[in-house]
Amino acid sequence: MFKLKAKLSAGTGSYYVDTKPPRFPMGTIAEKGLKGMEGPYPQWALGKVRWSEGDRFEVTVPCSAPSVSVLVEARGSKPNNSLTLTDGLTGKKGASVELSDSKFNPATANLTCQDQRARLVGQVTGQPQAGPVLIQKMQFSEP
Repeated sequence: MFKLKAKLSAGTGSYYVDTKPPRFPMGTIAEKGLKGMEGPYPQWALGKVRWSEGDRFEVTVPCSAPSVSVLVEARGSKPNNSLTLTDGLTGKKGASVELSDSKFNPATANLTCQDQRARLVGQVTGQPQAGPVLIQKMQFSEP
């Protein structure tokens, strides 16, 4: 699960996603389809990372502003894969980015906040087969 690492001020701030979740006044952060934190791996110039369990993951974060932006830096495990970020509450698609197996590529999306929650859905597609992604950064920010 994820932990809210920092909230800068009431109503605005950034959420950095990592480690284990405590309970928060705004609720808990939920996730599915992601494995536990690994690393760092200095031999591969990697910090802490997380793998998706398959080709789809979801992350729900607390929010107080009308919208939340998210930045995900990921790389693929299979050739010819791409990652699409979608607002899990409205179905609106954000960025779709080609995944490299040798470098992390950024993808962004704007998420709607409803009932003090925003939900990100990450979907990997590819030919001949979609595979899991390796995530080095997932940052949620309110305006």
